[in-house]
Amino acid sequence: MRKLFIGLLALGAGCGEGLPGAPTSEAPTDDAALTARFSIDARRSIMITDRAVLDATRKIGDRRFSMRRVLDRLAKESGDPSLDALGLFRQMWDTQNPAPGYTGRGPHCDDTGLLINGQRLVCRPLDGAQAKDESGAILDGYFPIAIVNRFDLASPDGRSCGEYRIVYAKGPQLPGRSLVIFEAALESPHPELGLAACAPVQKMWASLSDADKTADERAALLDEFYFEGLGDFPPVMRFAAFDRDGEIAGQIRTNTIMDKPWSLRELKLAQRCDGAACAMEMVPVSVKANPVGRLFANDDSTATAFQQELADNVERLAVRDLAAIGYARADDSYNAAESTDDLNLDFSSWFAKEKCGLKGRLQARLDSLGSSLTPEHIIRRARTQSCMGCHQRTNNLDLGDGLVWPRSLGFVHVSETPEAGPEGARFPISPALTNVLLPARKQIIEEFLGMGAAAAAARARRFEQGPKATLSGAFH
Repeated sequence: MRKLFIGLLALGAGCGEGLPGAPTSEAPTDDAALTARFSIDARRSIMITDRAVLDATRKIGDRRFSMRRVLDRLAKESGDPSLDALGLFRQMWDTQNPAPGYTGRGPHCDDTGLLINGQRLVCRPLDGAQAKDESGAILDGYFPIAIVNRFDLASPDGRSCGEYRIVYAKGPQLPGRSLVIFEAALESPHPELGLAACAPVQKMWASLSDADKTADERAALLDEFYFEGLGDFPPVMRFAAFDRDGEIAGQIRTNTIMDKPWSLRELKLAQRCDGAACAMEMVPVSVKANPVGRLFANDDSTATAFQQELADNVERLAVRDLAAIGYARADDSYNAAESTDDLNLDFSSWFAKEKCGLKGRLQARLDSLGSSLTPEHIIRRARTQSCMGCHQRTNNLDLGDGLVWPRSLGFVHVSETPEAGPEGARFPISPALTNVLLPARKQIIEEFLGMGAAAAAARARRFEQGPKATLSGAFH
């Protein structure tokens, strides 16, 4: 693995502006063989839901991808010897309880100082009841349902090589549904090389599509990547990948349908040290890409600034390609404290009440583009980029220009109820992933790696055109 990493760095170092070029005759033999043997299988190299991989065990008998293992790794980096995986799990859920909660640690939903963009978190006692888990039964009941490659979220300058996720679903210890997603950002160890430095990571993921690799072999490669590191890359699961104060950091999201309404929240890790003593906790933060609905109708100064940003995004939202719809989000102050299935994030209902000229500004932008879309189409497209919209409330919605937003699986894009797959049981994914998201992400990776002459040519054309918004709103 180390030999491959060094060879790929040498290959990318001579590329203009830090972008990876097409494979050359100097490419390592194993690299050339990889691109010649197969193209990417999205269900092996981007969205892995096969139970044979997810449930794999190490030689010592524990599950490779258990939530306990992830939390244990994070707790050990806290500098607090009293904090373990169970303690961090309980503290995470205690954020949804009124103080003092069940752990006495970290922020709570009714803390007077815990306002997110001026909004108070709603207490959710059914979700928060998971903080009572003193035995670890609820923690150990969570099981992985997907391992996800989000290279499409890499930064254009290559400082970040994207996000690498593990999705967990709650077991039957408590009624209701609950998912937790660890969305770890991977910082490049060689940002001076631009995106080229990310090649070893995507080569590893691409190798998982090799039909000759067994489920155990694929699980071992992913285990190494997530918990040990790849070449000069650090392990994916570490404090810095979720650091609240980190410039390049992901997040931990909860997606719960226990209390009502359905809610998606976002947390990051915060570490505080006083001399030799340190403490770490999960802290709720705003849910990105989820502007508060009232901003679409109000005429105060904050709403006016947001509406100008929305108007500036009309061209990105008006594209005639589902996979290219995007939104460049610059100001976090517009985002909600949580994404909920209620009026708060029903953009269209708020927009119907607007009397501040937003409709006219959107129409003027559309007219300048020669677009037949209406302002309402733009509002619907903006809603597809929100958590609630993407997960449920824009299913089968008419977006204009013949585009219809693809279906989720009912507030989720991967279900915790297994289905039969080519290699045994696997967890099903949504039509949105199958028909729109995964094909687009597959194309990005294949073009990046130059899987054949056609892919290399397409990649060159795309890079010449400059950054393009992805369905998540990131740029590649």
